[in-house]
Amino acid sequence: MSSRKSSKSGIGYATCLSALGPCVDRTTSGPWMSGTRAAGAPRGPQGPSFFTDPTGQTRMAFAAWTGSVGYKSDGVAPLSQFTDTA
Repeated sequence: MSSRKSSKSGIGYATCLSALGPCVDRTTSGPWMSGTRAAGAPRGPQGPSFFTDPTGQTRMAFAAWTGSVGYKSDGVAPLSQFTDTA
């Protein structure tokens, strides 16, 4: 099962006839992109965002773990932690 707190998270894709569907899952044999166990490799990729770079190449940005997997305090933090002190 994919989870935002797991190294097993992955990215798949579907094609749709419209924004409201119907859609067909195109990653039926596993994630289209997933992490690896190689040292320093990103683990648990998620949140893909596609963009065009200045040369016209389509690229994909994504979030992934590069260190230990998981959020301190399950990702919960007081708002004061994010207050601009400058």
